[in-house]
This record gives sequence, C-alpha cells and structure tokens, in this order.
Amino acid sequence: MGNILELVKNILSVDIDMLIDRGLLDNEKVLLKNYQNVQLQYGKDENGRLIGVYASQAYSTEKQQMNPLANGNVDLKYSGNMYAGMKIIQDGEVYTIESNVDYFDTNIDRYGPEWLGWSEETLKENVPIILKTMQKELRDALQL
Repeated sequence: MGNILELVKNILSVDIDMLIDRGLLDNEKVLLKNYQNVQLQYGKDENGRLIGVYASQAYSTEKQQMNPLANGNVDLKYSGNMYAGMKIIQDGEVYTIESNVDYFDTNIDRYGPEWLGWSEETLKENVPIILKTMQKELRDALQL
C-alpha cells in the first residue's frame, strides 16, 4: 500500500506545465510540419474554413498550378520562407506560432489569426506525438 501512496504523491508533484512544454517544444519541427502538411497546404484555418481567396483569378490560377491541394485558394506559401521560418513560441502558459519573415504580421492582418490555430485534423496528427513525449517525461520524472 505504501508504494501506491508514494507513487500517487510523486505523480502529484510532477510539474504538468513542464510536461506540456516538453511535448510541444521537443517536437516543434514535426508538429509544425504536420500543421503545414495537414492544414495550411490545403488552405484551411483552425475551423476547417478557407484561409482566404485571391482577388485576382490569374493569381489564383498560378497558385493552383503551384499547389493543387489548395484549389487556388490562399495557402500562405509562395517561396516557402514563412513555413521554413515558423517556430512555436512560449509566453507563460500561452503557445503561439510565429515566423521570422517580415510579412508574417501582414498575413495575420490580411487573413486573420485563425490560420495560426490548429484544426481538428492537425490536432489528430499532433496530440499523439505530444502525449508520447509527455508520457516519457512523466516516466523519467517518476523514475519508472
């Protein structure tokens, strides 16, 4: 009985925020790649809606040829620099996605912040990866 009580006490002493940090930040590259491949490249925001449509039909046609998956809609990718420059940024208990390109904020202003959130499809890809790391960190913390 003492071993179970000790285990419960140890579990309760684990810093959950640290587990979340490790799950997100240790897997940053694969999580962002999944976000780009499952969501952005299809031109979808966190709600599964289109990020936007282009005003110019000619540009929409050009983008359709570059990325047929987005059907000529906004996928926020031309050179690939914004995708390549993406990072998960932690500010206290809040995590956001940012990119080091100078037009990143312009894209938020133009298309809204909803494209930065993860859709249900992205979460289905990423949550198991995050949880696996959290489980490993928990086992390590409990010395199991």
